[in-house]
Amino acid sequence: MKKLLLIAVLLLLSCREKTQEAIELAPKSKTEVQTERTTPQPVACNTANSVVPKSLLRCKIKALETLAHNYLLKDFNQNMGLEKTSIYREVQFSSESDHYRNANVEAIFKKINFLNTAIEQVNQCNVKSTTDVGGNTYPRASITEIIFKSEDCAIAFMTTIEAVKAEGSLMFRIDKGPHSIFREQNIVYYISSGGFYMMEYYDEVEKQMKKIFCS
Repeated sequence: MKKLLLIAVLLLLSCREKTQEAIELAPKSKTEVQTERTTPQPVACNTANSVVPKSLLRCKIKALETLAHNYLLKDFNQNMGLEKTSIYREVQFSSESDHYRNANVEAIFKKINFLNTAIEQVNQCNVKSTTDVGGNTYPRASITEIIFKSEDCAIAFMTTIEAVKAEGSLMFRIDKGPHSIFREQNIVYYISSGGFYMMEYYDEVEKQMKKIFCS
């Protein structure tokens, strides 16, 4: 009798182990996989004892005049606010859209919204070349300067932009043409070109802006 009871207990334990193993090996649902992949990471940046640099955008734009394509300033918008940039607007729209919204996009927008409080100033300008590259077409670009209260916050923003780029077509919805984004200490520069005809030229704008020293 005791032997039969022992066998029954062993069979029961074996069944439980196999059931648990089957649960662990079973394919996870799309929601479960997405939840694991999109667990929002906390975003924070330190603004204490930071020296906020002044805007360098006009200085850097002036340097674009020395390029062969001779880019000239067409207009300048000072203190425009991050909310007016395509990055903020498109991520906000996607986070609220039934078609585009998911946990990743919502987490990205929360981070951008938080980092918006760490911004000292946002400036934007448009430049246009005086050189016709064919068919009455002139190289042009829109350049946004985002000045953060600390370098730590600027780094956090760039990390968030990498998350934007990794999120499917989100970056394409923000900017369908050739573009670039780079950081210099507390300042992030976002260059949006005039379209795919700029594929050969847009990187010269970034290279020249990085090359020039402004103080």
